[in-house]
Amino acid sequence: MAAAMSRIRIRWTNSMPEPAEPISVGLTNEVVVTVTDAMTPGHVAAQVISTPSLVSIIEGACRRAVLPRLPAGHDTVGTHVCVSHEGVALVGQEVTVRAELVEVDGRHLLFAVTVDGPRGVVSQGTHRRAVVDPSRFARPN
Repeated sequence: MAAAMSRIRIRWTNSMPEPAEPISVGLTNEVVVTVTDAMTPGHVAAQVISTPSLVSIIEGACRRAVLPRLPAGHDTVGTHVCVSHEGVALVGQEVTVRAELVEVDGRHLLFAVTVDGPRGVVSQGTHRRAVVDPSRFARPN
């Protein structure tokens, strides 16, 4: 007996309110982070920043760049990450994350990102985020 196929309806709207401040190309954010033990890969002995930790701090820097400019109650979520991991930063060293908004397409945002450490470039690439209303993700009671 074939399983019944259910259909899900998705309603897309253009009801996002105007932002508190303009979100425009050229917006930047810089964050300095000290590498901790919790940011190292668990599967190797090297006490260096892991790729997942790099992605996390990149996402945070991009999010914080636009958060004050979003409509009340809105936030952003990551939708795509394309970054290298080409250098190292050891536990106790600082890395500087730089995010620049290079494209705005409606609620979709594209950032150019770099992470620099004491030995030079640790990571570089792009990160995409989308502006969302988190209340739309709430589970019904």
